[in-house]
Amino acid sequence: MSVIDGGLRFSHGVPMVTHDDIRDELLKRLAEKRVTGAGIAKLLGIPAPRVAEIKKGTRRIQQNEMPILAEFFGLGEIDSPSVDTNVVWVPVIGIAAAGSWREAIEVPAFLVPQIKRAGCNQAFAVQVDGDSMNQILPERSYAVVDPDQRELRNNRVYLIQNGGGETTIKRFCTEPARFEPVSSNPMHNVIHIGEHEITVIGRVVSFTSDEGL
Repeated sequence: MSVIDGGLRFSHGVPMVTHDDIRDELLKRLAEKRVTGAGIAKLLGIPAPRVAEIKKGTRRIQQNEMPILAEFFGLGEIDSPSVDTNVVWVPVIGIAAAGSWREAIEVPAFLVPQIKRAGCNQAFAVQVDGDSMNQILPERSYAVVDPDQRELRNNRVYLIQNGGGETTIKRFCTEPARFEPVSSNPMHNVIHIGEHEITVIGRVVSFTSDEGL
């Protein structure tokens, strides 16, 4: 009986490497001082703090970075199973920083997976705080926001910001134009356009949650 190491995958006889293989090798070389964080950052074309986040486990090595590191370390081909091709990782930022999302995504708290969506290239996620949208967005779930979709459409959900810099998620409705909660809690109020200064940050395109698991 032959035994195959479950930690290895093969393609035409060539060992395939995974994200964790690459990260393990990176950590090993950093610990042995064979490479530096600054050097890896330059190789990948990313800010040095991102390498520190990979080391801490708060940032995954991105899909486009994996083959660069695998080749640099001489590890072999990247394992890219077809089941993973429709999954991307989006940065989670604090909802208080959503108004400055371009800066905030450079130092995300962590990443969450979502199904790849065509044209959704700058998406980020915020954690849903409160029950004002609990009929469609569970509290503590992560709402994925596309900042390229700011045109208001009836019955779509948006991340918005008021003149005081406070951010919230609400559903847009017409006749009259307003942002309204979708909640089992009747205490939440409708926001009428014209009564308040409102900036649309982006449309909520999906959410992810581990509630009940």
